[in-house]
Amino acid sequence: MLEMILFYKLSFITSTVSGGVLSVIGKHFIWRNKFLELFTLCQFAIIGNLLGNLILPDLELPLIPLVTSVVFFIFGKFLFDFFKVNAKERSTRMICIYLVLASSQYLIISLFPNLETHLSNGLFGSMVTATHLENWIIISIFLIISVGLFFLNSSITKNSLEISFFQRRKKHIKDEYFLLIPVVIGVFGLGLIYTLSFLSLGAVILGTSFKNQKTNNIALAVINIIASIGGLLLSLYFENLSTTPLQVVLLALICLITKVFNEKLLK
Repeated sequence: MLEMILFYKLSFITSTVSGGVLSVIGKHFIWRNKFLELFTLCQFAIIGNLLGNLILPDLELPLIPLVTSVVFFIFGKFLFDFFKVNAKERSTRMICIYLVLASSQYLIISLFPNLETHLSNGLFGSMVTATHLENWIIISIFLIISVGLFFLNSSITKNSLEISFFQRRKKHIKDEYFLLIPVVIGVFGLGLIYTLSFLSLGAVILGTSFKNQKTNNIALAVINIIASIGGLLLSLYFENLSTTPLQVVLLALICLITKVFNEKLLK
């Protein structure tokens, strides 16, 4: 087992840094009521990933689909801001846009059946099958984001709380684009299900279960990391179990157990 862990050491590092960072930034999208918009934008990234794999497919360069994923993600964000799609009737509009984008993905697959594997990876991902280069890209970017979060946490939290409680919305919020970087990288390398689950599950299930925000942040980060590493470890031990679904289910279970245990302590 130790040999297997050493062989997949980059995957374990990826699970650690991604789980921790996603737990921190997830609450900001929830506070800003941007999660449905984020879910829809990720569909742009998946389309960009699919089209990127059509460019020089024989070379199998992960940087090309990564760049096209980022470009399409930013393009979607630009369209939403320009046409103010996220201003009124957000839920209805976002769902309609999602349906069109999801249908477009399957149209691309019908035209280019060889991309079906890439669509599956875009949805579920897998740390086990990620290449060394993909893992290093994810690790490097998430580490840079974590350093940025350390220095910018106060200002980002202030903006999020102002938006959440006072509905103060600035036309150009730079920190929002900063928070979007690990999301599009996560969708590219880790899959939509993993990225959005580790962004939201802890914050939604646990909510304000802890006494203060600092304790809440630490608890969410620790739980995310444990679930991510634990799910990866179990999927390596039980080869028939898929990594990402196992990580997500484990995360939900740990959050529910923590919530119940914490509520009993508070009584």
